Amino acid sequence: MSSKLEIREKLASDVARAKERYRQAQAEFKALVDDFPSRLPPTDGALVVRKAGQTEQEARKALTIAVKRLSDFATNGIVPEDLQERTTRSASA
Repeated sequence: MSSKLEIREKLASDVARAKERYRQAQAEFKALVDDFPSRLPPTDGALVVRKAGQTEQEARKALTIAVKRLSDFATNGIVPEDLQERTTRSASA
């Protein structure tokens, strides 16, 4: 990343993708819970719901991290390490 604008756009894009992933995981989890246990066999159904809950939790965590990275950059000018490395590499190239 070579400019602050590019870094901000990348971080904002990461937030948008994480938000969409979380919304999808939320919707899938809600749909499963709404159908449980009526349509799913009890043992398999519980496992499917548990996995969907874990997926939702992971998506929420990813969203939280993405928002924090953007917030840290916007408020304190902190460039995440993975983006600093790109900046350093492109500046020295």
